[in-house]
Amino acid sequence: MCLKPETVETVVMTTCVLHNLISMRTPQEFYVEGDQENANTGEIVPGSWRTDEATQAWGGFQKLKGNTSSKAAKYQREYLKAYFRSPAGSVWWQDNMI
Repeated sequence: MCLKPETVETVVMTTCVLHNLISMRTPQEFYVEGDQENANTGEIVPGSWRTDEATQAWGGFQKLKGNTSSKAAKYQREYLKAYFRSPAGSVWWQDNMI
């Protein structure tokens, strides 16, 4: 990543929080294996997330035309906003950053 170490830490932590949020909301529904490294050869072994079945599990995403958002997107935004403002999803320093 071409980012400052502090920014990389924030990106990784945010990714972990979003992963945990998705896992809590949809347990086992979207489970796929990530890529792994072969310990003997150092080669990358592709995970199950690269298969057609795994990508189809996410549903039929459609490209929206124009600058519109769906009701589902607005609901998701409100859900995430509430989660990150709650004790379960907030971090101690977030209010200082606003």
